[in-house]
Amino acid sequence: NTAMKAHPADEFFYLVPNHIKFDSEINVLARLSQSQGDQNGDVAAHRLQILSFSRLAWYLLRDTPGFQKQRLSTTGLTMLTRSIVDDLADQLQLFGGEVNQPGFATQLAQSLEELATANIDADDLHQIVEKAIDQEVPGRTWRAKLHDLVLVDREYEKRLAGRFVGNRQLIDLLVAYLSEPRHAKQVSHMHVYIDQFTRFTAAEQQIVCALIEHTAGTTISLVLDRPYRGSAVPEPNDLFYAVGEQYHELVKFARRHPQTVKLLP
Repeated sequence: NTAMKAHPADEFFYLVPNHIKFDSEINVLARLSQSQGDQNGDVAAHRLQILSFSRLAWYLLRDTPGFQKQRLSTTGLTMLTRSIVDDLADQLQLFGGEVNQPGFATQLAQSLEELATANIDADDLHQIVEKAIDQEVPGRTWRAKLHDLVLVDREYEKRLAGRFVGNRQLIDLLVAYLSEPRHAKQVSHMHVYIDQFTRFTAAEQQIVCALIEHTAGTTISLVLDRPYRGSAVPEPNDLFYAVGEQYHELVKFARRHPQTVKLLP
């Protein structure tokens, strides 16, 4: 509320996980309206956008040329994945015999999108396979799955590129948008508040770093028992392990950008 009064012409964004966006929107707007004496919530709703990361991408990119490319539905991604497995059948060690199993193509499409969200491409997967072979990791089936996944993922990336917008392309578009000088005037007047996350995916981390570097201000709230700075990290079985690891990653980013980031107590 204080920041909104101090910067009446700026945009404000409150980012939360997608599964709690609706409840968060109601609660935050109600509190903000009450603090501003805005009984109808009109001012609060106009000044503040409560979004998930994917909705932030839509909000900022909706009028850009890259976002106008066709986005495949879940069904479309499954059909594309099935087509790729059929076309690569002679090269696949395992997937070719499983493609007709109920739900296989859907699960494989979900895995490919999860890899995209984790910012892992086919080349990264190939390195994992090579390392597993070098270290003689047991499990021929496991190595066969990775071998097939590399081939399918590479073809999946190729068919999406330039024609469709998938998760990986959406992330790249958003990070580029936030970083481009031609958007600096708008982005530099954005105030971002990130709340209720325990850990960011690799894709979300990219976006967070771009927001920190280029917006007027990005504030991140994490629930922890104590700060994890320096070499301190929580134990793997600790209740705050995932959040502590995330905090530790953000602290490392802050130390690489001391002029941009301020660590609050």
